[in-house]
Amino acid sequence: MRLSAVTSPFLLALALTGLVLTAGCKGNDNNGNPGLYPFQLPINTGLDTTRLDPVLTSIRLEPGGGLDIQLGTGIEVRAIGTFSDGLVTDITDLTTFTQTNFSVGSLSSSGRFVAQNTGQTTIYGRVNQIYSDALFVRAVNLITTRPSAVQDLDGVILPGNRFRLTWAPSPSEENVIGYVIYRARTSAEFTFKQADSDPNSPQSIQADPIPGTIYTDETAVGGVVYYVVQAIRKDVNDPDARVYGRPSRQLKVNFATGEVGED
Repeated sequence: MRLSAVTSPFLLALALTGLVLTAGCKGNDNNGNPGLYPFQLPINTGLDTTRLDPVLTSIRLEPGGGLDIQLGTGIEVRAIGTFSDGLVTDITDLTTFTQTNFSVGSLSSSGRFVAQNTGQTTIYGRVNQIYSDALFVRAVNLITTRPSAVQDLDGVILPGNRFRLTWAPSPSEENVIGYVIYRARTSAEFTFKQADSDPNSPQSIQADPIPGTIYTDETAVGGVVYYVVQAIRKDVNDPDARVYGRPSRQLKVNFATGEVGED
């Protein structure tokens, strides 16, 4: 059967259009689903050694670190994946979420957590054998507002690699009962995020709150050290419960150069 002179150009144009559309699709997952993800599905986590596409190397959660959640409220947890080729992208829909204490609240497959009972739980995500960092969540029932962040954190280097910290007192109406000091060897930007829900973290220098606004660290051991200070007050709804304020800005101390300042 011969195609007419009118029909042939039409079919040719249609075929060329299909080629253009196919070539123009971006982010094809190689499974016939163009535009969905900038990587092949299922995600390559290194289990199949025959695969040559980028490997998922790490997962971080957003929000990260630690936080308090009022009973009856919820948060949306997102999973951000980093691949061996440098790609960083949202993989929430492809991540399996779980928690360590199911009595505290419900965690959906999509990453939504709702606080139902007071207590602490840890949330993390997983894709095959690749696990995310931990999100520390404390479900609370507080009627007392949190203290504000400590201001004017400063200090001076003393002989023997000691360091004296000073900061401004919290406003009197916040009824602060003391302060907690945290110290780390690396930038506190991430280290101290968990201070909101884990005041007894390894970075806490002392177990009991300091009542004043001066503290001397006798065990700094030189080098570069980062400090953060956090105010504490009691909850009027539960006198045995402590309400932790927002951490101060971190203070960087370089014992080798004598430099002290916010970082």
